[in-house]
Amino acid sequence: MNLNEYFNYLSNADIGLVTLNTAMKGNNFPLKCLYYFKYSKLVFAFLNQNNELIEIINKNKIGFAFSKLSENLLNEKLSYLNINNSIIRKYGKNAFNYFKSELIVNKIYNKINSKFL
Repeated sequence: MNLNEYFNYLSNADIGLVTLNTAMKGNNFPLKCLYYFKYSKLVFAFLNQNNELIEIINKNKIGFAFSKLSENLLNEKLSYLNINNSIIRKYGKNAFNYFKSELIVNKIYNKINSKFL
């Protein structure tokens, strides 16, 4: 699938799914998250513990991010989304707003640069 086909497919999706190996030790911000944010998609993420993306997603109400997920919790969140369909749009809008305000080159550069100076 080429990139244009992927974007077309993504524009018709309700949510974006991110899964990472929970044994990872460091942070990882998958590129597909940027696309999910840009295309106003609620993000459902299963991530390694202490990944900064968990806080970004949950704090900014972009979606639901977990490092430990049980079948019961998964069913609870999916049922919640099914009953409260407007949450998908609301969280998707939050994702886009985060993309516009936080994921700009100068802001990212300054954040990275501040860690090394």
